[in-house]
Amino acid sequence: MSNKPLARSVRLIFRNNDQTNMKRILLASLLIASLGVHAQTTTQPTVATKAQAEKTSPEARADQLTAEMVKELGLNDEQATQLAGINKDHAAAMDQLNKAGLEGEAKKARAQVLADKYDGRVKALLTAEQYEKFVVMRKAKRDAAMEKRQQLQAAPSSK
Repeated sequence: MSNKPLARSVRLIFRNNDQTNMKRILLASLLIASLGVHAQTTTQPTVATKAQAEKTSPEARADQLTAEMVKELGLNDEQATQLAGINKDHAAAMDQLNKAGLEGEAKKARAQVLADKYDGRVKALLTAEQYEKFVVMRKAKRDAAMEKRQQLQAAPSSK
C-alpha cells in the first residue's frame, strides 16, 4: 500500500509539471507572437493630416511660417512684423475656407484667389532677391509635401 501514495504523488508531480510546462510554452508562444507582430509594424514619416492641422490654430501655423520665413529670407524687424500680419490673415482666410464646406472646383477656385492675394501682398513686402528665395522655398515645400503624399498613397497598395 505504501507504493500507491508514492505513485500518486509522482503522477501529481508530473501532471503539475506538464501543466506548468504547458503554461510556460503558451506564455513563450504569446511572447514570440507579439514580438513578431511588433517587428512587422513599420514607422513611416508622419505627415500632417487634416485632423492634425485642425488641432493647430491658424495663428500658430502663421507664427511658425513667419519664423521660418524670417530665418530663411533674412527679413528685417519691420518686414517680419508686416509678414506676421499677412500670414495670420492668410491662415485665418484659409481656415474659413476649409470650414465653409465648399467642395471640388469651387473650393479650388476660392483657394487660388486667396493664394494670389497672399502672393501679391508678400511680393509687395519683400525685395526682389527675397521674393526669389521665397518662391524657391515655397516650391521646395510643395515638392516635399507632394512626395510625402505619393509615398503614403503608394504604401498601402504595396501590401
